[in-house]
Amino acid sequence: MVPSSSSKRPCSSVVEHSPCKRAVKGSNPFGGSPCEGSVNLSIYIERFFTMQNIDEFYSTNSSKNWEKVLGDKMHYHFGLFEDELDPFDNAILEISQFIENNSKVLDCGCGWGGPARYLIKNKQCDVTGVTISKSQHDYVNDFRVFNQDLHNFIPDQHYDSAIFVESYCHLSDPEKVFRNLNKQVDNIIIKDYNLPKTEEVKKWGMIIRSENDVKEQLKNCGYEVKFYKKYKKEVTYDSVFLSTKYWLSNIQKLPTKDLNGQISILKDLCVIVQNYKKIGFDLFLLHAQKSDKFF
Repeated sequence: MVPSSSSKRPCSSVVEHSPCKRAVKGSNPFGGSPCEGSVNLSIYIERFFTMQNIDEFYSTNSSKNWEKVLGDKMHYHFGLFEDELDPFDNAILEISQFIENNSKVLDCGCGWGGPARYLIKNKQCDVTGVTISKSQHDYVNDFRVFNQDLHNFIPDQHYDSAIFVESYCHLSDPEKVFRNLNKQVDNIIIKDYNLPKTEEVKKWGMIIRSENDVKEQLKNCGYEVKFYKKYKKEVTYDSVFLSTKYWLSNIQKLPTKDLNGQISILKDLCVIVQNYKKIGFDLFLLHAQKSDKFF
């Protein structure tokens, strides 16, 4: 069962950073003592990730085990716990306000297909996905998917919109991707993470960028930002805390032999989130439109 916004959690809002008041029960896999203050998750994520091949990272665990962890809809992104709707669907509902019914959508970093299926079902969209993971590519059989690195992907047809659902942070060169999309894609919609200052998390293959850097990259590639929303701290906290709580509850039901690969990494990250009360980044939603003045 997916947790609702009323699910029990340690606190109802984000707490300010404070010195360690007491040790959280359980071992800290990184050494030192965890505390009730804030945690910069990117630091911990960097220490966890050791696989250099991204395809291997996503392909170690079977799709059946991912279904057990993520649920039947296979959303692999944080949910939005603001009402009684399925929180993972709700996150894509937020994105869909910028997507017309019956439009053509390119899902950049489509994962296991959760967001695409939502748009196909609820907006009657014609969706094409791109993923670097062969196992994700092979899993999806209900819409067209390219198994390709986004940096080398050049669309072969026109799309009304391209969406990046927590995949933008995995781009090492977003401007190359945006320029490749520009001639065929009218709108770009991004749901991702911000930090006050852009920070590279090498071992995760992530760069968490500042708001200014995100907007500047789009501007340099001919896209004008029309909408930008930084979620409130308490919304971000609930999104991260309750999503990881749900995933962790499912992971704990798996047999020990299946706790390897990325699922093992995800488990440890979920445990960390449950032990801390502040998230070190912001969630944001952005819509940018192609500018006719660029080319």
